[in-house]
Amino acid sequence: MATDREEFARIREVLKKNPRGMNVIEIAAAIDMHRQSVTKYLEMLVISGQVEMRTFGPAKVYYLSQRLPLSAMLSITSDMILLLDRDLKIINANDAFLAKMGAAREDILNKVIGSEYFPLEFQPSIIPRIADAILGKESRIEAVYKKRSKEQYFDVKLLPVVFDDGQPGATVIMEDVTGQKRAEKERETIMARLKESDQRFRSLLQNLRSGVMLADADGRILVYNPAFLQIFGFKDEDMQSLNIRGMEWSAIESFDSDGRILPPDERPSIKAFRTGCPIKNMLVGFRRLTDGRITWSLVNAEPLKAPDGRVERLICTYYDITERKLTEEALRENETRLQKAQEIAHLGSWELDIRSGSLTWSDEVYRIFGLQPQQFTATYQAFLDMVHPDDREAVDTAFTTSVREGRDTYEIVHRVVRKPTGEIRFVHEKCEHYRDASGQIVRSVGMIHDITERVMMEKALLDREEYLKLRLDALLAPGGDICEKTLEEVLDLPALQESIDSLYDVTGIGIWILGLDGKVLAGKGWQDICSKFHRSHPGTCKNCVESDLYLSGKQLADGEYEVYRCKNGIWDIRTPIIVCGKHIANLYSGQFFYEDEEIDRAFFERQADKYGFDKQEYMAALDRVPRVDREKVLKTMGFYTKFARMIARQSYSNARLAKALADKK
Repeated sequence: MATDREEFARIREVLKKNPRGMNVIEIAAAIDMHRQSVTKYLEMLVISGQVEMRTFGPAKVYYLSQRLPLSAMLSITSDMILLLDRDLKIINANDAFLAKMGAAREDILNKVIGSEYFPLEFQPSIIPRIADAILGKESRIEAVYKKRSKEQYFDVKLLPVVFDDGQPGATVIMEDVTGQKRAEKERETIMARLKESDQRFRSLLQNLRSGVMLADADGRILVYNPAFLQIFGFKDEDMQSLNIRGMEWSAIESFDSDGRILPPDERPSIKAFRTGCPIKNMLVGFRRLTDGRITWSLVNAEPLKAPDGRVERLICTYYDITERKLTEEALRENETRLQKAQEIAHLGSWELDIRSGSLTWSDEVYRIFGLQPQQFTATYQAFLDMVHPDDREAVDTAFTTSVREGRDTYEIVHRVVRKPTGEIRFVHEKCEHYRDASGQIVRSVGMIHDITERVMMEKALLDREEYLKLRLDALLAPGGDICEKTLEEVLDLPALQESIDSLYDVTGIGIWILGLDGKVLAGKGWQDICSKFHRSHPGTCKNCVESDLYLSGKQLADGEYEVYRCKNGIWDIRTPIIVCGKHIANLYSGQFFYEDEEIDRAFFERQADKYGFDKQEYMAALDRVPRVDREKVLKTMGFYTKFARMIARQSYSNARLAKALADKK
C-alpha cells in the first residue's frame, strides 16, 4: 500500500509540472510506468477528486484538480456530510451533520453506520446505496428522515471515494430539501385545483371574497375575479390591456404596513416574478385609481414554475382587510388618547387575573409609582412593596377581604412610596370584581388616581384656616395692644408671599421680609451662591446672620433704605417696616453686583478654599449672580420703600379692623 501512495504522489507531481494537461501515454513515459497501471491510478485519483479528466474527441487529458479537497468542503457547506470507509465506519462528519443528529464527533467516529451504536433512520434506507458507492457506483435518492414524529426530506448523494492509501470509501452528502418539498406540494395542490372543471373554478372565483389574479410569464392577466376588480377599482374593459409588468400597473401607488411607498420591484407580484420565490401574507395598501381611496390587503404571490425552473405563471390572492386595518388604527388612536388622558389626569388602570396571578398596569400606573412605563412585569407583591409601610396592611386587607367575602367592589385612599426618589404620593384606589359562570370571583379591574395635589391643597387650606384662626386669636387676646403685635401676627403672610412672587417675576431682583430676629417671613429670589453655599455652611451662614442682625439693630427712618455689602461679599439693601411708630421688621432686597463694578474674584476663591466649597461650582454660582444698573437699583428701592409702607399700613389696618369687629360683639 505504501507503493501505491508513492505512485499516486509521482502522478500528482508530474501533473503539477504540466498544468496544461497530459494523456496516459505522456504520463506513463514521464514516470516510466506501464500504461495500464497509470490508467488504474488515474481512475482512483479522479474518483477521490484529486485529478480531473476532460475529453477532447477520443482523447482523455488529465489535470491536477483545482477543486477544494473534501476535508475543506466539510467545513464550508451547510449540507450534512459523512465520510465512510469500506467497512461502513464513520471516519469524518461535518458540523452540520453533528448538529442535526445532536451527536458529538468523538461519539460517532469509527461507529458503523446503521448499527445499534449509530442508527440512521432514513426511508428508504440509504445503507445499500452506501455499499454500492464503496464499490464505485455513484447514486442519488430522495429520502425521508423521521425524528420525534417530524418528517424532513433530503436529497442524498452517494459518491465513491478512494483514500490516499488506495482503499475505497464513500461520501454521503445530505441536502435538506424539506422547504422545497413543501413548496412543491403547495404548487401541486394549486395545479390540481387549476385542472379542475373550468366551470367550477370560475364559479369559485366569482364567490370568493379574496381577490384572485393569474398572470402568465409575460405579465398578461389571464384570470381575475370581481373581488380583484373591487380592490383596485378596475373594470372588465381595463383588464384587456393591463399587464403587471407594465407602466400602468406600476403607476398604482402601493404602501407597506407602515404607510411607506413601496418601490415597484418590491411589490409582491413583481418581486415573486423577479425572484421566483413565493410571497406570503404581505400587508400592502393600494391607492385606487378611480377614487384615490386606499385599500389594504394581505397579499400572497405564488410563482408556478416549469420543469426547468422558469416561472411560467403567477397566481396572486388579495384578502381585503381595509375595514380591519381602519378599526385597528382607530383602536390604536383611542388607546393613545386613553393613555394621554390617563397621563393628564394622573389616572392609571390595572387588571388582575386571580387564578393565574397575572397583573397588568397601564403606563400611567408605572408613572404614578415613579417608574418608566412597562419597566418590568407587574406583580401583586411588587405593588404592595410600593405601598407606604404604614398603609400596606390596610391595602392588602381591603383587597383580600373583598374577594374572600364576595363583595363586588372596594376602594381605599392610601400612600405609595416612589422607590427611585423616596417621594410619598397619595392615591385613590377603586376596584371592581368579575365572576365566572359559577359566581366565583376570577378577575379584578381597578383604577389608581394620584390625588397628591388635591390632598396637599386640602392640607394647605386647613393649615391656612388654622393660621388665620391663630392670628385672629392673637389679635383679639384680652388686653392685647395692636401696636405691640408682631408683623407675623397681624399680616396675611401667604397673600404677601404671592405679591413678592409677582414682584420678583417682574424685577428679577430678590426680595425678602425678615423679622428683627433674622427669621425669614416671606421672600423669593435666593441666588445659588447664597442658598447652596453661604447659608448652607456654618461658617459663611454665620456671616449672613451677623449681617442681618447688624442691620436690624441700626435705626432707619420710615422711607429710608441702606445699601451695604454683606460679609460674604455681595450687595444687599434693606428698608424698615414700621407699625405704630415701632420698627418690627425689615424688607430686604439684593444679592447682586453693580454692572460697573469689578468683582474681586480672588476674594471668592479664598472663600471657596477657606470653607471647602467645590471651587468650580462655587465660581459658576458667582457668575450667575445678576449684574444690576445703579439707576435701576435706585428706582427699585424707591418702589420697595413704598411697598414697605403699604405692608405697615395693611398690618395696622387689619389689626384695627379685627379689634373693632370684636368690640361690637
